[in-house]
Amino acid sequence: MALADRPNDRGGRICVHARGIGVPAVRRHRFVAAPAAMLCRDCFPGKAPSPMRSIPFALAALSVLAVGQFAAAQTQPSQSPAAAVQTQPAEDPIVAQVNGSPIRLSDMLAAQATLPPQVREVPLPMIFQPLLDQLVERRLYAQAARARKLIDDPEVKRMLADLEERVLEQALKSKIVEAEATPDRLRERYEREVKGKAGPEEVRARHILVASETEAKDIANELSKGADFAELARKRSGDGSAKQGGDLGFFRADQMVPAFSEQAFSLRPGQVSNPVKTQFGWHLIKVEERRASRPPSFEEAADELRADLAREALGKTAQELRAKAEVRTFNADGTPQIGPPGIRSLR
Repeated sequence: MALADRPNDRGGRICVHARGIGVPAVRRHRFVAAPAAMLCRDCFPGKAPSPMRSIPFALAALSVLAVGQFAAAQTQPSQSPAAAVQTQPAEDPIVAQVNGSPIRLSDMLAAQATLPPQVREVPLPMIFQPLLDQLVERRLYAQAARARKLIDDPEVKRMLADLEERVLEQALKSKIVEAEATPDRLRERYEREVKGKAGPEEVRARHILVASETEAKDIANELSKGADFAELARKRSGDGSAKQGGDLGFFRADQMVPAFSEQAFSLRPGQVSNPVKTQFGWHLIKVEERRASRPPSFEEAADELRADLAREALGKTAQELRAKAEVRTFNADGTPQIGPPGIRSLR
């Protein structure tokens, strides 16, 4: 049992049977076209892949492509300098043509960037073929839709307009955040607001976990007679910390369930709580130490600082845009809003 709210590590295996450049086609597995992901049914029967550390995918793809083209060039007869220039790897090579419409490496890199994090970290050569197949199929469907004049369908036009608006919104937001959340500003914010300042209070505590209130009261009675808390924890606690005498180490209030934290942080060092009930059972808590937690390092705080700067910059921009614009809002029945926004009852 773990009191802290920690995410579970759901392991899985990355499929290495994808056919890609430089990857032997041991066998062709069937890949599930999940939302923007290719998962092998044989390797992932209902499992999610675990992350794989690799070199950046763009460098991996470009280097493998370069090696493949270099190896192919070695098997050709000597060519004139002019011909040799034409065999140099293109900066953005075409990886497929669909009825004359090219799909380039940059299209694949853009598609890979939209994959779930676990799959995104897999080197491109390992998912090259299934990803390319997906892009080819997408292009075929798009061409067929245009041939059927679906581009003129009102609902399709509405969705395309909505998509364009969303893309433009995100593009501008990215530019704003990139300009505001610079390394220098992150460092300045860290030095001003985080470095050298004490963090939230922490306590180091032991606890004994039992199933019933009666047993908890029985242990509390033994403690009142001078029994050693750590020894009782080893003998009677049902928690995984029993082997350590119930020692949970240092923790912050937000790292434990509320009822447990409320009791632990109300005690002085050396004090023992009355029986406390949580969803895990009944606890007796003894606080050993209290202290202010150390401030996080710059690297530990960087993501939160970046998010703060982003929120501030985007909030300021939204206010400025509203101030310059004429905005009229209406109720759900189409009548003009008067006063605070709301939804009037529809009859």
